[in-house]
Amino acid sequence: MNESDVRRYYAAPAVRERMWDFLGGKGSSATSVFITPCEDPYGDGPPISSPSSLNFFLGNGLEVGRSLWDMRNLIVHLDIEYVNFDFPAEPYLDPLRTFRLQRPVFEATRTLLSSFGIQPLFLLSGRGFHAVWRVDMEHHGVARAVSLGHVDDEVLAYYAQQRGPGGQRVGRKLALAHSALGLVMEYLAHRLIETAAENTAVPLEITALEVPPGERGRELISLDISEYGDPLNMRMIRVPFSVYLKPWRKPGVLPNGKVTKIPTMVLAPIEGGDLADAVPAMRNTVIGRKLADRVSTTIPECGDGTTMLIETYDQSPLALFHKRYYHERHHPPAQWPASYDRIDLRTLPAAVAESLRTPNDHLLKPAGIRRLVRCLLSRGWHPRHVAGLLRSKYERDYGWGNLWYAYNAATRADFYVRLFAGLIDAGLDEDDEKNEDKSFRQLEHAAPFGRIP
Repeated sequence: MNESDVRRYYAAPAVRERMWDFLGGKGSSATSVFITPCEDPYGDGPPISSPSSLNFFLGNGLEVGRSLWDMRNLIVHLDIEYVNFDFPAEPYLDPLRTFRLQRPVFEATRTLLSSFGIQPLFLLSGRGFHAVWRVDMEHHGVARAVSLGHVDDEVLAYYAQQRGPGGQRVGRKLALAHSALGLVMEYLAHRLIETAAENTAVPLEITALEVPPGERGRELISLDISEYGDPLNMRMIRVPFSVYLKPWRKPGVLPNGKVTKIPTMVLAPIEGGDLADAVPAMRNTVIGRKLADRVSTTIPECGDGTTMLIETYDQSPLALFHKRYYHERHHPPAQWPASYDRIDLRTLPAAVAESLRTPNDHLLKPAGIRRLVRCLLSRGWHPRHVAGLLRSKYERDYGWGNLWYAYNAATRADFYVRLFAGLIDAGLDEDDEKNEDKSFRQLEHAAPFGRIP
């Protein structure tokens, strides 16, 4: 990465204009609540600034992300990326292969969204692609989303505090709508697995789950919807034409001797129909600067299509599962000694028992949470109480640092447990029978359903 090259690139007027377009306006008229340099060095959320700080960011060669939180719109974002646990530099060293692997998922995503009338802005990053669109907060689809959302009182109290750089707060309507989006995006991810997984040469998973070794290590394509497991004010999306600095900022990604082989990269709009066609613009600032002269980065409004997607979700088996899931509540902390703390670890498989004894960092990893979910569902636990158990570990002192002061333990626990239990319920957990798991539907009438055994 050449820092002087980055500053020259950022000086291009078209690059700056396209970034303002994505922020929803220029200067103080931007609808994005904040911008951020994308880094979260201390685990308490990335530093945030007013969008009016954009020129400062660009003058210093920083990455630029915008808040998922918007003052006038419900922003919808789907992040799909290549992950390699053994060779994290793989997508940067062999981008054409990386994006060929993702082509079936890209085509399935575009086709599925188009079937609902959603035409998002597609963006290409160093590891994958993004689909972004918005729904005006006055559109009737937002009210429909609000009717499906689940936000506990403690989360609403969290949102009622000042969370934006200008003292902004997340209102109840937006909080519920964002919560509902998490359910809908889970449904969308299920549909993508059903339609695209058989055509991909590597595993297709929801979140970055560790998978068996393949041609080039433990590699997969991740449908990353994890942003819906955290408070709205904690998550961001990279801005089109921002430089992409993750390979240099994240320790251990680039092996010695390979740093100079990776060109300066930018987040590029996908112009045309093929991911591979967008790679040159993503990996060459000169081509990227020329692309900024002719493409739009305004986030498209897709309220009608999103409403259709919401209605389709609400008629699905997954929506029924979600209703059963939220029929129960976590036990409150005062009851934990008499409920969650009484679990007999001697009766559990060794790996599950160890994750409960030492949850940091076993239960921060999706694979560890999935193992816990499979185990306890097979023993008759209601999944909401599995989430309650997980929350009880997050809210105890296991050396978490500032993590649960910034993020929300209950929301994170609910998201991941609901996600993995929902995959079991839908028959999309491939290792279900091998791990003696049972379908959630099979447990519906089993005693003591809805209780902790």
